Amino acid sequence: MSHDSENDGGINLLERRKNFGKWLRNCRKQARITQAELAKALNYDSSQLISNIERGVSLLPSKRLPEFARALGCSLLEMEVRYFQCSARNSSESRMPDLLLKYLTVIEILEYGRGTDEEVLQALRQARNGASQPSPQQNDISTI
Repeated sequence: MSHDSENDGGINLLERRKNFGKWLRNCRKQARITQAELAKALNYDSSQLISNIERGVSLLPSKRLPEFARALGCSLLEMEVRYFQCSARNSSESRMPDLLLKYLTVIEILEYGRGTDEEVLQALRQARNGASQPSPQQNDISTI
């Protein structure tokens, strides 16, 4: 591998970490808690680590994923997938989480036994089409 390819991989890794940080910041803001409150809930002495993670400077400690998810009230499964995506060393490793994120709603419905058959089908349609809202023609079950 050439030196330039290694630099490109490093830039991609940094970008993925920044994206994870942005997602984590959005989760924190949706939970309506400050960095200091999150740090306190996780027994950190200061909010500096939270700030560093949100800026992509530091990576969240993997063993603390469940605590972060619980404190933020977000999906642990989604956090784990996004964490794997930001810690992948190359772009081929980071493609799998993209696919998992696309079908995350379906996976959670099936894994945790929530939702009706129609909700599963709707989640599949939305994932396949990349849409946040189903279009009228997506309501036809025969299109799956």
